[in-house]
Amino acid sequence: MSLLCIGSTLLTACDNSEPTNPSSAPKVASKPVIGADGMTDEGRKAAQQLEDMNKPLKVELAAPSQADDAAYINVLSKLSAIQIYTSQRSWDESDEEIAKSVSGSILVQSDLPLLYEYEQILKSSEDAFKKRELVEKISGLIKSEAAKLNGNIRVRMLVDADLKPYDFTTNSFGNSNCLFSEKLDYTKSEMSNPNAFSKAEKPRCYLQPSTTNFRVGLMNGSKLNLKIDDESLAKKVEGQRQGAKFEIFGYVASIERERHGGTLGDARYIMINPQRIKLIGTGSGEVLFSQNL
Repeated sequence: MSLLCIGSTLLTACDNSEPTNPSSAPKVASKPVIGADGMTDEGRKAAQQLEDMNKPLKVELAAPSQADDAAYINVLSKLSAIQIYTSQRSWDESDEEIAKSVSGSILVQSDLPLLYEYEQILKSSEDAFKKRELVEKISGLIKSEAAKLNGNIRVRMLVDADLKPYDFTTNSFGNSNCLFSEKLDYTKSEMSNPNAFSKAEKPRCYLQPSTTNFRVGLMNGSKLNLKIDDESLAKKVEGQRQGAKFEIFGYVASIERERHGGTLGDARYIMINPQRIKLIGTGSGEVLFSQNL
C-alpha cells in the first residue's frame, strides 16, 4: 500500500502540465443567422420598427347601409373633407395643429367666410395673446362645422370616368384615371428604368377639394371597370365615353394622418369605398349605365 502511495506521489510530481481552464479558451464568434428574406433577426426587427414609425394614424369605419341619393354628402364640396376628418379622427390634435391644417382658407372663403377672416387677422397680428385667441377660435369653428354632419359618412363624388375603348375580349370598359388606381407606388424596377417608368401604371392619385392638407382618395378602384355584355348598350357608351363622368356613391372607409419616422405630417386622407355608380354621358347628362358594386 505504501509503495502504491509513493508511486502515486512520484507520478503526480512528474506531471508539470497546467490544468485546463475552460474560461480561458479562445471564444469563436457565432455568425448571425440570415433568413430566407436575406435579413438577420436584428435587421428584421429594425426594419419593422421603421415601418411601424412610418405607418399613418388611421381609423377604419364600418360600411353603412345604402340610402337615397339625398343622404349622401358631396365629399368634393369645399368643407366636407375637413368636416369628415375632424368628426371621425380618434386622436387628439391641438388648436395649433387644427389652425395650421386649414391654413390657406381663401380656398374655402365662399363656404366659410368667418374662417378666412380669422386667418387674415392671425397672419397680420404680432400679439401673442391675440394669436392664441384666434387659434382657439379657428379650432372651435372647425369642430362646430364638423358636428353638423351628425356622424354621416355616406358620400358621393362626380369625377371624370376616363374610359378606355371597349374591349371585345372582356366585354368591358377599363379606365385610365389615376384616382381609381389600386397601385400605391412605383416599383424599384420601374423607378430605375426610364422606359419601364414611362409605360408603368400610374399610382393612386388624390383630389384636394379644399386646403392642400386634406386629400380625398378612392379604394377598390377596379370596381369601376365596367363589364357590359349587351353590345347595343356598350355601343351607346362607346359613343359618349369621352368626357363621360362617374357619379360615385359610397362611404368613408378610413381616415388617416401621415407619419414619417414617428413624426406626424400635414397630409390627412379621407378614403372612399364605392358602393354604386352612375355613368353620365357627355353633354346630355343622361345616365347611360348604373350598377351596385
